[in-house]
Amino acid sequence: MRHYLGITEWSDRDDPQKSLVFVSEQLRSVFEGVSSTNSNPPATSLICSHLSHDSSNRSIKGLATRHFLHCGRGKAVSRYVANAYPHIPSTFRPFIFPLYHPFALDVIVFWDIPSQQRSGHLLVTMTLGAGHSALRDVLSQAEKSQSKRSMYAETRREKDSLLETLQGSEWNAEMDPIVVTLKGTATFHHDFTKGSFCTQVEFDLRNYSLTHPSRFVFRLSGPKDEIPSQPPSPHLLPPRYSGRLTFRGTIRPTEVATLKPTVLISRPGSYSLAGWCVETEVGEDITGDNTGWRTRHRYVQTSTAGDLSCITVCDVHSTIA
Repeated sequence: MRHYLGITEWSDRDDPQKSLVFVSEQLRSVFEGVSSTNSNPPATSLICSHLSHDSSNRSIKGLATRHFLHCGRGKAVSRYVANAYPHIPSTFRPFIFPLYHPFALDVIVFWDIPSQQRSGHLLVTMTLGAGHSALRDVLSQAEKSQSKRSMYAETRREKDSLLETLQGSEWNAEMDPIVVTLKGTATFHHDFTKGSFCTQVEFDLRNYSLTHPSRFVFRLSGPKDEIPSQPPSPHLLPPRYSGRLTFRGTIRPTEVATLKPTVLISRPGSYSLAGWCVETEVGEDITGDNTGWRTRHRYVQTSTAGDLSCITVCDVHSTIA
């Protein structure tokens, strides 16, 4: 079965930075050898919902969902932390890693086979949004201090293993938060005896970060640009843009910027829209009042080699043999 779900940000959610800062500070204590790490993680509010066509069982399934969700995650997190961080004492682990990541989404899928009188459920856990290496400063400081200190080889191997695991953990995830999508492409019919065909295409740039704004520079391929203007397929023609080829702006967390460049078509055909490049700077507020900016990460992405996004324009006078 394949099912698509839409996600809307919860307006009353807790500040995710509290959990991220807590984990960073607790790990800093671990690397510094401080034993007083028995502080409880910050409280996290959860929202529980369900999809069911049977209204009579809705309340029962709602209670079952919360029960299985909590029990399932508790077992899964405990097992994962024990296997991933064996060098952290078991008494410290509950005071370092919260039960829920602030960007966590858990889905319980209930299944039923009446003919076999079998039923059950499946827990699917995932992390939403783009991360920005929340443990970067802590891990960098730990690496520097480790290189300066003289320690036993066994202790050094343990810390190397811990650093490597934390680098690839969900708490230190890092990725480009900007995703470019092209919408509104279609086939148009135009009378080329009256001149060229002119239309706008829409590019959506969505910031999938839940915490950080991003500045962007979006460029389309042009005669003097370094962006490859050759279409990814021999059956597609290179487009000719009219007006602006470069767009700049800032996108707040989870927001979308819609860009509308103009394409000028002089003859019938299918024209590639894949020749674009976007440079992104992920920023963070350094003053606390949204007046300061410090770039945390930089990214550059271009359209993929197999991107066949195109616009097709047909001559109204052409006929099919």
